[in-house]
Amino acid sequence: MRPMKGIRFKKYFSKIGLYDILVFCLVLAFLFFLSFYFREKPTWVKVGIKLSSSNWWSRGTIPPYWLADSIEVGDQEIGAFNKVSAQVEDIQVLETTEEIKDVYLKLKIKANFNKNKQQYSFKGQTISVGSPMELHLGDSFVQGLITFVQQEEGIAEDLIISGKILNVFPWVLEPIEIGDKMKDGQGRVIAEVLEKQVTLADYLSTDWQGNVYIKKRPDRRDAFFKIKVRVSKRGSTYYFRQEQKVKVGEELYIQFENGELDYLSIIAIEK
Repeated sequence: MRPMKGIRFKKYFSKIGLYDILVFCLVLAFLFFLSFYFREKPTWVKVGIKLSSSNWWSRGTIPPYWLADSIEVGDQEIGAFNKVSAQVEDIQVLETTEEIKDVYLKLKIKANFNKNKQQYSFKGQTISVGSPMELHLGDSFVQGLITFVQQEEGIAEDLIISGKILNVFPWVLEPIEIGDKMKDGQGRVIAEVLEKQVTLADYLSTDWQGNVYIKKRPDRRDAFFKIKVRVSKRGSTYYFRQEQKVKVGEELYIQFENGELDYLSIIAIEK
């Protein structure tokens, strides 16, 4: 039986001509082209993330100070074959309280691009704004939500806001002086006090006849500030600290070196 099989194979291959071989090679080349065209190609992609966890709605998921302080510009994640898969290009750390901080990272990551789907993916997950991302940066494990992909939203510029804070205790305002600054974790100034005016707080009082009077409270203060703030513009709206909306009537939280202003109501904006 074995000699018969050999004869059959010889007869089969003897029927294959140059034309058949050429067609076969063209089909292989076409299949190779398709696989090359549609396969995911690795490329460097710029993304931004805000550190948090998958439970982004909970304030308790904001990173503690010791995690924020452990990350530096240049920190890397090492992937397969001991190659860099992600690197921190910029970091903005903003004070909130003594225990927690807001942390925004700008990274470049080695992502795959699928031409067919027109999507980037990183470690098997699609990269899109709002999607979660986990990274091992040096000795730190971090997780957060993607804030931009490739093109950062927002053009940084300075605005001068006038704001008021009413009916507060004197000790809240006393530490804050003209020239005080708020800086991010890289030492960049994002807010500076230009003017400060403090008066006794007003309150309404009525007499036995129902007449209304405006009186002063010796134990409370009203304050008016003029502050230069570093903002980013997305669409037609300005934002301070990435997320606080800067519009007349909105309230800002600003933490200076020696004190903080909470619920500072914006009454005017200058460019």
